[in-house]
Amino acid sequence: MGSESDREIAKKAETILDKLGVPYEVPVSGKLNLDSILAIVQLPSGVPVGTVGLDNGTNAGLLAAQILALSDPEISKKLTQYRNGQL
Repeated sequence: MGSESDREIAKKAETILDKLGVPYEVPVSGKLNLDSILAIVQLPSGVPVGTVGLDNGTNAGLLAAQILALSDPEISKKLTQYRNGQL
């Protein structure tokens, strides 16, 4: 892990907060950012991370909403409405 963002990911891995990994492509070249993927999948044992598809911030948001919905009935209701096409 060499880039500044990779070091930030490693630093945040030490917290108890949920981690969601969203690998991304490099906008200029359109090439796969291997560092992005490796920074997500190489987190140490004991640091679970929810990973979504390449450049898929929508699914990351939905996964975060699902996690929050476990303890927040209003988010749970809104998420159900969204999935049923009511939002």
